[in-house]
Amino acid sequence: FMSIMGLSMVLLPMFSLSHKYSEKFINIGFYGMISSIAGFEASIDFKWLRVLFFTLVLVSIGLYLAQVYEIYKHKPKGRDDIYIKGMFYSHIFIFFAVVGLLYSPVMFGILMFLGFLQMFITSNLYKIVPFLVWFHRFSPLVGKKRVPMLGDMLKKELSLAHIGLYLTGLFLLIVSLAFNMKSLYTIACVLLFLGATAFLVNMFYVLSLK
Repeated sequence: FMSIMGLSMVLLPMFSLSHKYSEKFINIGFYGMISSIAGFEASIDFKWLRVLFFTLVLVSIGLYLAQVYEIYKHKPKGRDDIYIKGMFYSHIFIFFAVVGLLYSPVMFGILMFLGFLQMFITSNLYKIVPFLVWFHRFSPLVGKKRVPMLGDMLKKELSLAHIGLYLTGLFLLIVSLAFNMKSLYTIACVLLFLGATAFLVNMFYVLSLK
């Protein structure tokens, strides 16, 4: 999670062009996370201390979310395409994951990894991969030939299909596990697979541009 904190402080401002925001939340949250995890491991024989340090871990996560919102507030208007929205809105799943922890560790894992991490990573890849391909393949041709714009490097229809199918599949997956509905679980897995396929096809499209 500390790696995610560090990546977010680089990627979120870079892609959203946010600036002049305070970093007080991340400074407290990052070092709070380090000390909380260290204290949690050191207090193995004292249950009340473990509860205290685990609570501080959750507080540190809350401070990280406050920092993400601080960056979001300072982005220029109009800098909110579906990929940037995905980077910011993916953090909502962290809140739901903490709530899901009260239900079961499995629900926490699904919401944190399939919800937050998957959406955060793929949203960043939607920005990073087209730029790297453009820079490697088309930047030497600028001024010599007609080259695609970065916005033309992706199939927006596939991006929307990926996000829609994946979020629907994730929602149905959570419902199916909460109510032990095997048929709904199968449908959810199919939708997740179709969403992942749409993302993969989109990446192959970017990589095949010449």
